[in-house]
Amino acid sequence: MDVRVETTYNQETLTAMARALRKSIRKRRNRITKVFALFVIILGFFAGIGFYWLGVTASVDWLSLFAAILVLVVLLYEDKLNGKIAGRRLVPGTQEAIATFSPLFYQFQTQAAVSQWNYGEILFLCESSHYFILILSKYHAQALDKRRITGGTAEELAKFLTQKTGLSIIPV
Repeated sequence: MDVRVETTYNQETLTAMARALRKSIRKRRNRITKVFALFVIILGFFAGIGFYWLGVTASVDWLSLFAAILVLVVLLYEDKLNGKIAGRRLVPGTQEAIATFSPLFYQFQTQAAVSQWNYGEILFLCESSHYFILILSKYHAQALDKRRITGGTAEELAKFLTQKTGLSIIPV
């Protein structure tokens, strides 16, 4: 199977990659973080609003409420924020990538480098509405834009990847 996929690493792509990492390899850490964040939010709201109801007004109470709101916003937009941070860390010349799949390996090509990967190096296969995301480590993923596949279809590529890796696709 010689399938070629072109991908542009923009904010949408990086957000999808952050979501895929969060829902696959970082799943356990994400649960712990969410429990802690919810604890901080509840504590902040009780400290900020609770003391106000008791008639006590202090800047610490409002600061607690502000911190709780800030944690809530970060929790709601964590994938976009992580994607934004990843975008700032992109190596120049890696914004455009071309992945070519062959029976033994796949090749990932950017302006900066050309690399070959064995299918056994893929830890998780994820799929969003527009992308396949190949998770290679806790901090490394590769996105494949389903809208820019040539030499096959998205369904054929999904079947090929699941056969080669032995992994099932995680919807994100």
